[in-house]
Amino acid sequence: MKKLCAVLLASLLLVLTVSCSPTIQETDLNDEKEVSSIEDQLATIPTTTEPLGVEAIIFLENELDVVVGETVPLLFEVIPADLKDSIKWTSSDDSTAKYFGGEVLGKRKGSCIITATADNGISAECIVTVGAKVVNSGSAGEHVTWTYYDDHSLVFNGTGDMEEYYDNIWYEPFNVLIPWHSYSATAKEIIVEDGITSLANFAFLDAKACEKISIADSVSSIGYCSFQKATNIKNLIIGKNVTKIGAAAFSDCDFIIHYDGTAEEFATIIIEKLKECIGPDIDIESVTWDRRFTGKLAYYSETHEPGSWHYVDGAPTLWN
Repeated sequence: MKKLCAVLLASLLLVLTVSCSPTIQETDLNDEKEVSSIEDQLATIPTTTEPLGVEAIIFLENELDVVVGETVPLLFEVIPADLKDSIKWTSSDDSTAKYFGGEVLGKRKGSCIITATADNGISAECIVTVGAKVVNSGSAGEHVTWTYYDDHSLVFNGTGDMEEYYDNIWYEPFNVLIPWHSYSATAKEIIVEDGITSLANFAFLDAKACEKISIADSVSSIGYCSFQKATNIKNLIIGKNVTKIGAAAFSDCDFIIHYDGTAEEFATIIIEKLKECIGPDIDIESVTWDRRFTGKLAYYSETHEPGSWHYVDGAPTLWN
């Protein structure tokens, strides 16, 4: 009996093995065919995804200074970097500055905006300021420098006092010691920038071609003979921070001095006397700030006052 049972069990196992094995193999083949069919179908579907465009244009500096006739690099990055060559460039004023080959060329004094634009409209702007070319420069004090440009502008910048080259002594004939004096005669504009606190004695002697001069409110002291023979200046604004004016500061001048304060405030300004005079026989005690000044002194007033001035469209104007 036991032998019969063993034979029957073996036969049953054989049947199960034979019947199941082909089914498993057939399933595997069907799965492989199904996967292969999906891949074939995906391969036939056309790709419609557009390539990514420029995401950002970044200037390393958003403001750039350049001199007329010279070029400076305009550094920038594009994301993604491989689209850097696709950027298009424009200038708001091609006659002032223009971009080409990675650089900006200054063409004339002024300012403009250089714009970089991608095909998808992403853009970035850089403000370009074009200045005149430096002819010469030097020291005008411990922390003050002077610069003369080819557009005939004489600019002083820095902090503190101008250096004094004369010790309150009137020389005649004049012994030139001012380092920038050789440019004074051709300077058409003189600019004293904020931070400078004094104008040296004889600072702008012989500035006969100068039509415009700007003095920062930081200036508190005007040296003697500072504007002597600066005969072509149209008008001059003196801030009410000025506490000291040297003798004969405006000698031989005929322009309007616009004092940015009242007559009472001007009266408190100290008039610095000369120590001595080498040359002509002059009573130095009698030499005041307005010696040989034939122009006009006007005081600031918001309301109409005789001999006063106010601003009209940003320009100093005498009250009618």
